Amino acid sequence: MEARIGVAREAARKLLRKYGIKTAPIPVLSIISGEGYRVEEVNLDDRVSGFCRAKDKCIYINSRHHDHRKRFTLGHELGHLALLHEKLKAMDFSDLEQRSSTSNEIDHEFVETAMKDMYEIEADEFAGELLVPRALLKNDWQELGSIDGVVKHYNVSPEVASIAYMRIMGAR
Repeated sequence: MEARIGVAREAARKLLRKYGIKTAPIPVLSIISGEGYRVEEVNLDDRVSGFCRAKDKCIYINSRHHDHRKRFTLGHELGHLALLHEKLKAMDFSDLEQRSSTSNEIDHEFVETAMKDMYEIEADEFAGELLVPRALLKNDWQELGSIDGVVKHYNVSPEVASIAYMRIMGAR
């Protein structure tokens, strides 16, 4: 099981094209609304940034987190929805259940952890590409010239801005 990083990034680009977004900051709330989802800010444990429920058509985010963290969480959770992680996880586990009846060699906990990690990586990549699209940053970098400039222009955290910069420089 390997994360589909290219698929995740392309899914984000597809949404940007669908909504004709060519400038920053990316209107993530408008995209979420356009996709038929709503957002609710709720009080969560500080270790939890958010979660989504496809059946409720809702993304829940931690109301106590910084705006940059909220934007990334919105992109991340939208990534789970756009990449159909809930449906894939259900299919993967039903397949495992069928196989486990014939073999005791499957370590369900290991597989579940590996799948969760894979889905989290994909959702992070989706969010990064959605909030700071590689093509857009390549065009903007000359004018922005610094990580701080990216933070302000794209309304993202320094960490997200740094990762985006590394991507355009070929490090990721």
